[in-house]
Amino acid sequence: MLIKGGTLHIGDGRILPDTDILVQNGKIAAIGTGLMDKEVIDASGKEVFPGFIDAADYAGCIDMAYHAHDYSENSSPVVPYVNIKHSVDPDEVERQEFYKSGITSMVMVPGNKNVIGGMAAVLKTTGININQMVVKEQAALKGSVINTVKETFGSRGVKPSTRMGMMNLLKETFAKYQKPEECGKLSYIEAKNRDIFQKVFAKEVPFVVAANTKAEIESVIEGLKPYDVKLAICNAYQAGQAKEAILEAKAAVILGEFSHMSSEVHYDTDFEAILELERQGIPVAISLLTDDNVLGRECLFWTVSKLKKAGAAEEQILRMLTVHPAEIFGIADVAGTLEVGKDADIVICCGNPIEACDAYVTETLIRGQMVYRKEEAVCC
Repeated sequence: MLIKGGTLHIGDGRILPDTDILVQNGKIAAIGTGLMDKEVIDASGKEVFPGFIDAADYAGCIDMAYHAHDYSENSSPVVPYVNIKHSVDPDEVERQEFYKSGITSMVMVPGNKNVIGGMAAVLKTTGININQMVVKEQAALKGSVINTVKETFGSRGVKPSTRMGMMNLLKETFAKYQKPEECGKLSYIEAKNRDIFQKVFAKEVPFVVAANTKAEIESVIEGLKPYDVKLAICNAYQAGQAKEAILEAKAAVILGEFSHMSSEVHYDTDFEAILELERQGIPVAISLLTDDNVLGRECLFWTVSKLKKAGAAEEQILRMLTVHPAEIFGIADVAGTLEVGKDADIVICCGNPIEACDAYVTETLIRGQMVYRKEEAVCC
């Protein structure tokens, strides 16, 4: 398949006008001009992007009727051993048609109700079964120090019921598994936990922790300082106010969805300071996650519009949708940019959806397969 003559936004700041992409065996085989193939998609006059990545979500762990609630294992506040992959219903993901908004990958994370809630997985947004969708099965360990933890367990008389209880339990768990040789004989579950934490301590996977306020962000950074782990703060509504702590820790930032429950207003979010974090080298990504819900695909670009209003450049926002989440979750070898050898996750648009609200997706490819085509689309 050949995508012919589009304006390519590579994802790393380069923009290549009137350029072709050759797709073979689900991968990008060549990028250049004058390329040839039997099957051609005419992208002249269109904008071509790497597939967008939703950096935190649990779509498919809730059904559209809101009957299934499989995103949090609430039997204990500490459950590192579970993996969100086993809660995802591929049919529910497919029903939401994320690819119509150009979202080709999403990071499925356990919810925000556990101090340590289990393993995240990166999936494509379409596939006949969960194993076909998986990009990376163990992509991160997920935690939370926001109010939903206290609401979930404190109401039962189970610790933690306060912020100090959450931080103590978090540090206690990290300390326990930092020196597994001192743990004695481990049960099957404890051995699984040990193996997961060894990946975190070795920086093979990040620890992604939900923290909303300046106090929560600074507390978790300070509390985990002795462990020198790869840290990412999600939700992060007051990341701008905690800028100095984030810079010192070199922690990544995964922005939550801002329109839900007026989060932007409630937390007085400083978008300008968040953009400055990104300019100073902090990976910043965008997600559809909220405190206790995930929102629809359109909302990803509501956050984009807020960042744009705050002064973000188009390529800066594109990095937040592509390069940064790929780097945070260790999938930059297959996703995040339009480069030879990577998965052919490609979004073709009439107009630039980062720049203009009337732009729209005309075609989306995932692993080289056309998963969406707006047949009636005509770009002038």
